[in-house]
Amino acid sequence: MLDLSALESTSRRVTRRHYELSAYAIHARPATRAEALKCRRAMRWGRPGAWMTRLDVLTESPALYPNLLRETRGDTLLAGFWQSETCFARYATEISQDLVPLRALSSQSQKLGEAVASRPSAAIHVRRGDYVNLPSAARFHGTLPMAYYQEAARRIEDRHGPPLWVVFSDDIAWCRGALNFLHGEIVFVDHNQGLDAWQDLQLMSLCRHHIIANSSFSWWGAWLSERRGRAEQMICAPSAWFVHDDPYAQYRIPKRWTRV
Repeated sequence: MLDLSALESTSRRVTRRHYELSAYAIHARPATRAEALKCRRAMRWGRPGAWMTRLDVLTESPALYPNLLRETRGDTLLAGFWQSETCFARYATEISQDLVPLRALSSQSQKLGEAVASRPSAAIHVRRGDYVNLPSAARFHGTLPMAYYQEAARRIEDRHGPPLWVVFSDDIAWCRGALNFLHGEIVFVDHNQGLDAWQDLQLMSLCRHHIIANSSFSWWGAWLSERRGRAEQMICAPSAWFVHDDPYAQYRIPKRWTRV
């Protein structure tokens, strides 16, 4: 089950979000209010309080990653980002099946999907939004420098030639002016808004190559694309994921991806 109580936060330090995994046939459900309260109590007490809530607590730490599933004891609350393939590699097939949409793409997305799937294409994700406008997110995540996108694009073009560039962003207007160094045809995806963001994720997964942002959204787009079994695929990821040091750096980006 999923504790969604953080989505109800009114704090100005937290990015406001909607629950959007309902677009997929995932094997999970939102926790009830009583279950969410139990989770919050377990978080306050930690592992010593497991006997009171009958809910073991595993708080994310690098030491847990290689043996995460062996560490769980009965009903367990997993607290953290857990954004590493290490945590779920043995269940990759089940997870990729969970992330199949329940609905068909819109006609506009379907047309674009056919185009990117029929020729060499590269998804570029530029995350701005809260990384620019929310001080706490800007200090923690930060935006990637344009030099990262320029170098990643150069590597893809040098190895595979200019692809069809497909740009995804929460600030497409900014991207139209900033990504003027790209060669060849460029599509700026601006028609999937709000709760239709899952369509952008699907379109990302149809692209062969990827330049991801320091964002779990494009991380998953690239990972799902790999599940399609494409040959000569190149996925570029930023060497630094956060503004500060990242204790999970060795686990966050799969070794087969290209760090830039």
